[in-house]
Amino acid sequence: MKKYDDLKLKAIEIAQNNPSADVVDIYDMLCEEDGFEGTLNTVRYWLKHREDIKQKVQNRSQITQEDLDRVIEEIEDDEDDLEFDSETEAIGDDPINMTREELIAQYLKMQRSRQLARDQNRILRKVFRESDRVVNTTEELLKEILNQVRSRKPLEFKPTAINVDNNRRVGIIQLNDLHLNECIRAEDTKGANTYDFEQASRRLMKYANRAKLYLPQMGINDVVIAFVGDMFNSNRRKDEVLRNQRSLAEAFIVGSELIASFVQDLATTFNVECVSVYGNESRLDEHIQSVEFHNNFDYLLPHFLDRMLEDQPNVLIHDLSMAHEDLVEINGANILLSHNHNKTSIDKKILKYTRIGKIVHYVLTGHIHSLSLTERSSQGASVVGTNAYAFYSLDLFSRAMQVMHIVENEEDWPAITPIPVDLQNADAFKGYPLPKDVNRLSMRTGVKKGGGETILRIVI
Repeated sequence: MKKYDDLKLKAIEIAQNNPSADVVDIYDMLCEEDGFEGTLNTVRYWLKHREDIKQKVQNRSQITQEDLDRVIEEIEDDEDDLEFDSETEAIGDDPINMTREELIAQYLKMQRSRQLARDQNRILRKVFRESDRVVNTTEELLKEILNQVRSRKPLEFKPTAINVDNNRRVGIIQLNDLHLNECIRAEDTKGANTYDFEQASRRLMKYANRAKLYLPQMGINDVVIAFVGDMFNSNRRKDEVLRNQRSLAEAFIVGSELIASFVQDLATTFNVECVSVYGNESRLDEHIQSVEFHNNFDYLLPHFLDRMLEDQPNVLIHDLSMAHEDLVEINGANILLSHNHNKTSIDKKILKYTRIGKIVHYVLTGHIHSLSLTERSSQGASVVGTNAYAFYSLDLFSRAMQVMHIVENEEDWPAITPIPVDLQNADAFKGYPLPKDVNRLSMRTGVKKGGGETILRIVI
């Protein structure tokens, strides 16, 4: 019963010292400080007549001797709980000799000090309680992990042999944006890139080398070379005319022989099939905007390759579809080839074919000269790398890169794994054979690069 009365007085005391506190606040303070286990309704009942009690304390005529004795007892009992500089500061003069007004004033001062100390202690206890909970939880977790580690038996490691399953795999050699005939000097890009027929030859040889190195490890015997446009550089603009190495006719012959060497190199290891679409830079007329892209060097290339490689038994050049995109099936996967010079989103292209009842599993694109791979598409970079226009006008730098893919015919959806190949540094490769005078004249500089007698020299 005494505990009940003490808590009741405590609730009234908190209510007097915290005029703005409501019943819930007082209930929380009792639970936190005194271990109160009652209900909110109990506290509400206790505080029902607190205004009458408060008035009683303020009116000294109503203070009884019993009230004074209780105040004196509380002051003396709480004296050891508070820190004061002296006994006089704690209780002033002897409580027995104090007037009622002084005693009440001293009591209220004591209560405020006690409340301040309790508030500070409550805040500290909350901080320490939260910190202790984190520490305790972490310690228990570590103990449990340690017990699990000690109770488990060591795993017996058994190395697994490399096992290529029976699923048929086919490789795709994506080839886009060669821009053969373009000439890039070191000064065009602050030394970041150079490009001509010789550099293209070395980079293509490196690409074929990496294909012959990587793909057989996955049991691949068949590859498809996907020409995705812009095999040759345009001369429709004046700056392109100045940067091209040879005339269009000469460049086409040299470039076709170079690509034929690349195909033959791959044919020494794989069975090779070639498919292709057209790009925008290989057009013979800049005004051709329709799907009739056959007035295009990219259209002529497969026909020349077919003639040059007709005696190669394991090389097959497929007919073109007269368009700048085509949907082909490779090892059960529907692959959309598109140079994508109009920069249409991949999702939009896939949706277009879905509406006519054709599923597109993967899309191969080019044109942007920047590598971008997603789970549904591969945007190849280029063989040429960055040039003066990209470096200075667009503030872009891209490395010479291409992508090859592994196509696995699985039950629900074909698995297509892209493998990027960096071709920027190919100086370790000698390249495929080229005409001796392939770099004979640069119209832009007027200097013979391939040697020979100088017919004009400025001496002033």
